[in-house]
Amino acid sequence: MSFRRFFVVRLGWALLALLIAVSVVFLCFHVFLEVPRDLDPGAQRLVNRYLRKGDPVYERYVRYVWDVARNGSPGRSLDGRRDSRTLALEAAPATGAVVLPGLALALAMAGAFAVPWSRAGPRLRRLWRLPVYLAVGAMPVWVGLLLSFYLGLKWNWLPGANYCDFFNPAHDCGGAADWSKHLVLPWLTFALFFGAVYARVLWNLLIKVRRGKEEERRRRRRGALLGFARIVGRDVGFAIGAAAFVEEIFVIPGLGRLLLYGIQAFDLPVAEAALLYATLFAVGIHFLVDVIVGALDADARAAWPVRVLPRPTSIRLA
Repeated sequence: MSFRRFFVVRLGWALLALLIAVSVVFLCFHVFLEVPRDLDPGAQRLVNRYLRKGDPVYERYVRYVWDVARNGSPGRSLDGRRDSRTLALEAAPATGAVVLPGLALALAMAGAFAVPWSRAGPRLRRLWRLPVYLAVGAMPVWVGLLLSFYLGLKWNWLPGANYCDFFNPAHDCGGAADWSKHLVLPWLTFALFFGAVYARVLWNLLIKVRRGKEEERRRRRRGALLGFARIVGRDVGFAIGAAAFVEEIFVIPGLGRLLLYGIQAFDLPVAEAALLYATLFAVGIHFLVDVIVGALDADARAAWPVRVLPRPTSIRLA
């Protein structure tokens, strides 16, 4: 398959994934969601006016998809003060500041651990597995709470909470130094789990790559590297979901924290916008990684399930 055709096919799959995500959000919030009866009467009127339960479902669905495609958001916040798209775009950089450097740190930790693990003998490999299993079993929520309490609050080594903007300093908090200092503990919390998962994947790949002749190993090394890049790109969506817990623990104003605010305040447009932009973030990175891998590897392009219809043959009549 040519790269141009692969790009078009991959773009179509990305757009289909976004449409499915919009449809799922619509079903969850506009069809299956029941408005609580104990909600404040004023807030209940705003929710009912936004949901438009009296209109047919297909009309609401078409209107919802059109609003999201045209405005980039399902609408304004129910309090009428700000557009949910603006709130989501303001929260997205904080989520990216947790996920992207956190994944980079996780990959560095995985590589540093997987290389000596793959070179260890059969007996020592069992000991090398123990830290990996412990890190995978330790949930990021508990790790984050422990790091925030001991390193942040009790020993005061690093900031245990809050977020400093990189480009727009506020009062005495801001800039590269304060930004990175406030994110060290969130990065560690995020990277310990994903680093352990990727260490296991890298160990398996290194074992397979070292088998065979030199030319075959070189080919396997290239394929394993590109395949591993696709795995990381695919996991970005799960990483954004895990980042929501990290943002809540360390009080980081990201998309996950915005989603929790929208659910707690029953501000449906805000919660929906947070979900949609998190999905857009995940699908966009997955698409970008797949396109780069497809440009570098023809086998990756050929692996996509695209069926070419045969040309109709002309039939001559006697």
